[in-house]
Amino acid sequence: MRESIKIDVKLNESELKKVNEKIDDMLELWGIELEGAVKKLTPVDTGRLRNSVTHATKADEGNAFTYSDNQGKSYLDHFGQGIKERTVAVGTNVEYAPAVEFNDQTRHATGQAHYIRDGVLSSKDALEAIARKISKS
Repeated sequence: MRESIKIDVKLNESELKKVNEKIDDMLELWGIELEGAVKKLTPVDTGRLRNSVTHATKADEGNAFTYSDNQGKSYLDHFGQGIKERTVAVGTNVEYAPAVEFNDQTRHATGQAHYIRDGVLSSKDALEAIARKISKS
């Protein structure tokens, strides 16, 4: 299941020009920020779901990555197929992730439902700060 969240960052014309020159750098930094924010809110039982959360940009398309759960079981996965230009994706393709993301009825000792949505939305100020920093470099 793929869902999009659009976050607008307000930049003046000169900042926008600079960001456009370094868009790949900015998207990678945004991905790191978003991945961390989502992981902080991800419910944990075995650790597989949280450890599978990753980010990808168009440059990462088709790359495989590995992760493991708290019991030491390793997984090889792909994430980010079909990413559009100037886009960063954050999420997981663990089969039970949608049930955890969208189930408001389940309570978790750690983390919460809507961990992806809320993690992304909570990052708006940090993403804007990254864009401004890139625009000044």
